[in-house]
Amino acid sequence: SCPTDQVDDVMVELDGGGKMTLNGTGLEMSEPSPLVKFWVQSFDGIHPLLDVGCAYGRNVQTAHNLLKEKIDSNKTIILACD
Repeated sequence: SCPTDQVDDVMVELDGGGKMTLNGTGLEMSEPSPLVKFWVQSFDGIHPLLDVGCAYGRNVQTAHNLLKEKIDSNKTIILACD
């Protein structure tokens, strides 16, 4: 069977604070990426930021927190798919 055919019912937490995704094919690190600030700096106010394979959104939430002073939060859309 394909690895994505299996979906776990419970999130698996890893030693050190990471988390496995429910489909068992990815993981979220325990801390935001050390490159998240560079990623946020690339936001030009026009083109969206995209995190492909965002797991549980740790980097997306960090980026939003860093940008919330610069952007209208009423125009912020966060879409996360696993």
